[in-house]
Amino acid sequence: TLAKSFTPNQIPLNGTSTLTFTITNPNASNSLSGISFTDSLPAGVEVAATPNVVNNCGATLTGATAGSTSLNISNVTVAGGAN
Repeated sequence: TLAKSFTPNQIPLNGTSTLTFTITNPNASNSLSGISFTDSLPAGVEVAATPNVVNNCGATLTGATAGSTSLNISNVTVAGGAN
């Protein structure tokens, strides 16, 4: 499963928010690899002038540059039963 969340979830004009993707593998026996997806940000939302990217899973992330309105995530691996 893939979940996307913003913190805070309502962004004031010219404000900032943290975007988090959580990928969960419900299959406890097998890992998943090669997971890729593209995410278009909501209308009026773009990557901050100084992006602060934290990549906790070794994925490849492209598009996280100032002013971008979409992100490309690839090469994600999730162990069995993990997120």
